[in-house]
Amino acid sequence: MLVPAALTLTGPGRWSADQALGLLPWAPWWAAAAIGLGISSGLLTRALLGRPGIHH
Repeated sequence: MLVPAALTLTGPGRWSADQALGLLPWAPWWAAAAIGLGISSGLLTRALLGRPGIHH
């Protein structure tokens, strides 16, 4: 979860496709959206798959 948040906050870098296409700089709300989506997808995965190794 920390790596996507860090990449969102710092940007992709000067050798990225985003830079080549002129998609920089990103708006600050992208960081909040990336962090929220990461947490939400992790919780959803956990809820759908349950705890591994516990089968009755």
